[in-house]
Amino acid sequence: MAVDDDLTQLSEMQLDVLQEIGNVGAGNSATALSRLIQRRIEMNVPHVALVKIEDVPEYVGGPELVVVGIFLRVYGKAPSNILFLIPRESAFALVDTLLGRERGATTELDAMDESALMEIGNILAGSYLNAFYTFTGMSMLPSTPALAVDMAGAILNVVL
Repeated sequence: MAVDDDLTQLSEMQLDVLQEIGNVGAGNSATALSRLIQRRIEMNVPHVALVKIEDVPEYVGGPELVVVGIFLRVYGKAPSNILFLIPRESAFALVDTLLGRERGATTELDAMDESALMEIGNILAGSYLNAFYTFTGMSMLPSTPALAVDMAGAILNVVL
């Protein structure tokens, strides 16, 4: 595909390739997270779709859902961004598991909790980018993660 091609007109094959990269990347990320928290991770096969920017909040549970967003810029031959969105209560449960706390102990994120979540974002992004490299041979590096807790619509407005 040429650089100036219309990215809204991807072929079935191109969408399948993107889905396979997503599947392997998500699988690598789930394995890394499973090892980190020493728990089994279940995942669904990623779905690839081209959607209008204004429709993205609906894909993550609606614009008013409070989430934890972990954002990383990606540098290299295909500069891009990675955004992990986790419902707030799920992020609290993940922090409790990761830090060996009783489930439900976290009700707000402190600096240590945020650092732990950003490190998870870093590990997941690295796993995903390794899969991308395996498929494409294109080496890319993630930035230091940034974290925000807000409504999904607010975080997506800043990122998109």
